[in-house]
Amino acid sequence: MKMSSFLHFDKDLDDLATELVRLSMLCGVRLLEAGVVQAVLENQSPVGCSNERAFKKMRGLLVLAYHMIEESAEVEGVEATAKMLDHAIEQASNRRNDYN
Repeated sequence: MKMSSFLHFDKDLDDLATELVRLSMLCGVRLLEAGVVQAVLENQSPVGCSNERAFKKMRGLLVLAYHMIEESAEVEGVEATAKMLDHAIEQASNRRNDYN
């Protein structure tokens, strides 16, 4: 895969993380808690989310995020990808605080 495919990867990852924050709040799910992401990926709502549509979208975006991160690690390297991921998580956490 060529680098041009990842020209805007960091912004895309920031946007994806922000949407995951919004959806996790709708579902009452705390994605940063241990085991929660794995439970969502396994299609198990850790807290019994009553908003099925939001839960399905959140799960789909998590699958997409994992795919994007895997591809980026192959192209950009693990260290660069980890930095972009840390930035996206920080940005999303800041936005979560703005929502509260």
